[in-house]
Amino acid sequence: MKKVMASLLSCAMLLSVLSGCGGQAGSDGKKGGDEKSVTLKIHCDYTEDHPTAQILAQFCEKVSEATDGTLTVKPYYAGSLGDYTTVFDEVSKGSIDMTFGCNSTTFGQALNIWNMPYLAATWEEASELFAPGSYVNDTMTKLCDDVGIKLLGLHLVGAGGLAGTKMPTDWDVWGANHSFVLRVPNSDTVSVPMAAMGYQVQAVNWSELFTSVQTGVVDGFVGGHPPVCYDQFRDVIKYYIQINNFFEVATVSINKEVFEGLSENQQKALEDAAAWVFEESLAKGEETENEYLEKMADYGIEVIKPDDAVLEEFGAKCREEVWPKLRDSMGNDEVFDGLIESLSK
Repeated sequence: MKKVMASLLSCAMLLSVLSGCGGQAGSDGKKGGDEKSVTLKIHCDYTEDHPTAQILAQFCEKVSEATDGTLTVKPYYAGSLGDYTTVFDEVSKGSIDMTFGCNSTTFGQALNIWNMPYLAATWEEASELFAPGSYVNDTMTKLCDDVGIKLLGLHLVGAGGLAGTKMPTDWDVWGANHSFVLRVPNSDTVSVPMAAMGYQVQAVNWSELFTSVQTGVVDGFVGGHPPVCYDQFRDVIKYYIQINNFFEVATVSINKEVFEGLSENQQKALEDAAAWVFEESLAKGEETENEYLEKMADYGIEVIKPDDAVLEEFGAKCREEVWPKLRDSMGNDEVFDGLIESLSK
């Protein structure tokens, strides 16, 4: 009888030890054998073949691998969940889980701080100005948090360029009359600096842009970077100038409540993958830019890549002449002044 009792006691102790080695994630969020499996939808502005979309695909793989498949991030490419402005608002509400694209300014123009013209004139400058811990990154993180969005990280989509059906006159001279009707998005951060540079600006929606260029309503446009200009407009443009008037910066964002409902292991997987996205987009950004500039040239488009000295002059002129005019447009003096102060350090 004593042997039976001893055997039962040993079994009970063994079961107790084993139960402590697995099971559901506890309050510390550590991964357990029964960690809740979750699938999240993530929006992407770009087609599946776009370089940014390919980075997103790797992001999703990294998250799955880091969580042993308990967290699946399912991408929806080419804006299939809606326009990026609408999607960002839906992420705030929680009706869409995540976005891998540009933010809207529904919650204030200050969220468009990344789009200040010539905030960065070169890739080297962009690597510092948009990095984790930078003023822009920290400010966007706080502004997103205020509207229920967790900003996991930023990624550099590409540097802006000017595409046209003709070559602007004296394009490399700030303020010269370029004799060129230029499409701009309906945004002061683009229209004001391009007018100051000497272009006749005209706001045209992106969805109407191809037809507007094709029919001569405008001579060309800004608002695109090399992969987009090649993929979508190579049949209607004859010239492309890499003026770097902006660096398109998109967010890796998630609804804050959705994020807080995940285990710590799943949260960390998202944060680690988002950090990788920034580094990857930075490491390959200029290489991808040059690849698509070459593709345009091979297609018969005349491509010009300005010297850094020209870009730096554009940047200096823009900050001096244009930025003061954009203070009111931003609608947040604290953010604007903070940006100026951060650049003076």
